[in-house]
Amino acid sequence: MGFIATIFVAGGLVIGFTVRTRIQEVDPFSITSYCWVFAAFVVLMMKSLLVENWPWQDFVLGQVVCRSDSELHTVTRIPEQDIIAYLLAYEYNTILDTRGPYNKIFERRGTSGFSIDVKPTLRTWLISGVIVVRW
Repeated sequence: MGFIATIFVAGGLVIGFTVRTRIQEVDPFSITSYCWVFAAFVVLMMKSLLVENWPWQDFVLGQVVCRSDSELHTVTRIPEQDIIAYLLAYEYNTILDTRGPYNKIFERRGTSGFSIDVKPTLRTWLISGVIVVRW
């Protein structure tokens, strides 16, 4: 999305600086303005098509609010098990409440909060400092 908009903006500037007075009675920077408007239109259309709920403040700042482990993995490409291991290791340093089908290992559970929707593996538990004992 940003790459396409950047190409339009850069292309508009290149047109404005290279054409200059070669075309009679045409301001080449008006083409640049049209490219900027088209790039903004592309960004807005992609925002409305690709993201379900993205407040404008977060959009302008380039922030994405993730509500689950799988959403955070999709946005950052960090493996789900690494996210769970980090959350388990630093649970006492955050104010994050967890919910979901696999949040039994967490101390701070609630009906709303960050959803743990990926099953943690034994390796993830061991990495984050949880020792599993079988009776």
